[in-house]
Amino acid sequence: MPVDSHPEGASEYGVYNMAGNVYEWVQDWYDHQSYKTSKTVLNPQGPKKGLNWGALGEMKVIRGGSWFAPSGSLTTTHRFWNQPENNSYGVGLGFRCAKDADNRFDQTSRAAYNQALIGFATENYAGALAAIDEALKLEPRNRGYLELKKEVTKKAAAGKQK
Repeated sequence: MPVDSHPEGASEYGVYNMAGNVYEWVQDWYDHQSYKTSKTVLNPQGPKKGLNWGALGEMKVIRGGSWFAPSGSLTTTHRFWNQPENNSYGVGLGFRCAKDADNRFDQTSRAAYNQALIGFATENYAGALAAIDEALKLEPRNRGYLELKKEVTKKAAAGKQK
């Protein structure tokens, strides 16, 4: 499918087709224990070497599922393995171009988003609006942030009508 075929499926960051076209090779080597042993929760890089199943060799991570994969694998978080020299998935295997995000912005916007959630939950709608606006300054197209702003604005308007 062309990249922008399903705009409703774009990620919070405006990225298209992260699942469903083809399984995508990523940089990480595969080890089923790597998330349990990682020292970071934000983009763990995986082990230095892949898990080796005897004669199969070391495995790399593939993500996203393909057009002929079971529906449970059609998510950006689905993580599976394959040998780097094996194209057993045929036309269902591609690669993912990626670069590390500037985590400084991500952490700042997430902190503001969390403050907005707290304000929303405690019915401090003015504080929630101020916080979500801060998050949106850094990530203006983040769909989750935009949805929260819509909900907070709606609740704030309903509160003024009372």
